[in-house]
Amino acid sequence: MHIGLNGGALFLNEVVLDINGAKGPNRYGCDVFFLIRENGVIASSGYNKTNEQINNNCSVHGIGDYCAEKIKRAGWQIDKSYPWK
Repeated sequence: MHIGLNGGALFLNEVVLDINGAKGPNRYGCDVFFLIRENGVIASSGYNKTNEQINNNCSVHGIGDYCAEKIKRAGWQIDKSYPWK
């Protein structure tokens, strides 16, 4: 979790979810996923990005922090275009 200050008020804006804890590989998009809190709503990081941006980020050459959104857009399925299976 990332915690910061906004005008003196404490807020939480990002949740890093590791689906298997300390067990490896601990890679973004593989077993580590990002959620964000915006306007009181929890959403997957990248929810407001285009499909092209999601696909570039969630790839073997991307950072991988939009991979939860890629899975969500595929109906919560890991489809054939997903870079890690």
